[in-house]
Amino acid sequence: MYGANLSFRQLDHYLEFMIKTSLLEKTTKSKREIYGTTDKGKDFLQQYHEIKTLLTAKDTNYPDNIKEAPMQLLRS
Repeated sequence: MYGANLSFRQLDHYLEFMIKTSLLEKTTKSKREIYGTTDKGKDFLQQYHEIKTLLTAKDTNYPDNIKEAPMQLLRS
């Protein structure tokens, strides 16, 4: 939340959206909510990285400060 510079309300909105679209799943363990990436979410991230690679060819002006999900989330 803080690293992404989001308020709790914004984070909650994004989490709800990603759950509704089946990109994330929420489980409860020891009275704590745990969010995990679904297979659909991993596929989305993989496709996002592929598209970004195509768009960031060295002759394209593209900001370097865009935050993205780490590649380890894509591994099964």
